[in-house]
Amino acid sequence: MHPIAVLYYLAKKRESGRFQFVPADGKNYGVVKLELVDGNLVGFDTTWGAAVENLGRMLKWEKALVKTFDITSSTNIVRIFVPRDELLARIVRFDVERMLPNLRDPSPEELVALLKTRIGKRMSATSDLIRKVEEGVEMGSFVLQSDRGYLSVILTGKRVCTLKLNDGVRRISPEDFPYEDAQIIKMDHLFAVSGSTPLFTESRIVPKEDILPTVKRLKSSPSSIWHMILEVGHRVYVSVLGYRGVFLGVILSEGDDVKVYDESALKVILEKFEVKGRLSEYA
Repeated sequence: MHPIAVLYYLAKKRESGRFQFVPADGKNYGVVKLELVDGNLVGFDTTWGAAVENLGRMLKWEKALVKTFDITSSTNIVRIFVPRDELLARIVRFDVERMLPNLRDPSPEELVALLKTRIGKRMSATSDLIRKVEEGVEMGSFVLQSDRGYLSVILTGKRVCTLKLNDGVRRISPEDFPYEDAQIIKMDHLFAVSGSTPLFTESRIVPKEDILPTVKRLKSSPSSIWHMILEVGHRVYVSVLGYRGVFLGVILSEGDDVKVYDESALKVILEKFEVKGRLSEYA
């Protein structure tokens, strides 16, 4: 698992303790020290100083040695406080900022698949929630979908793009999105970034016989962020997601019915159905 993913899950699971990260790939250097209490960042320092932005330096590390210590009063570390929810968003935003220069317009086929997939439960997009997102108050990750062919993606509180499907795909202003009949899916940041990879890299078709070997390769890659979409019939879509060496899950959606499974479900699906995968991999 990539050190950025390790840190994310430490905060996500509300861990407490002092953690020291040192690169173990033989190509990088430095030390990152941090203290967490219930997933909140309360102490921080690095070889390059105590600015939280220095966490982003770990993106270059393929793997790290992580040591865990108890927090003691004698610990010499810079005191800081970043709430858990903000910390989770900031950790993933390093990847979002890295990917944004490669933002692309998906093909009509890719956009149709994104509009059909459900990586979470849909609910009505309230004006209050939209306002909080627009003002940066809510640092969440969201996908807004309209059955009229509109898609808007917000990652770690940052709006990435707003698209319309109509004789092709075109970008539109957020003000032109039909919020009155939109549905919003609030997601874990890792699921949201992985699910949005078709916006940053071209997808490719993976034949049925290559799906499991491809997933095996992706699971072992600390640099790959990926989303493989399987269409099972005309109403059922399966999303297989991964983030930097973490297999996030198999999400099966039929209409608005969404179920999350582990990797064993993928083998069952491949045994029962004739499918092919559409893979978007960002490394």
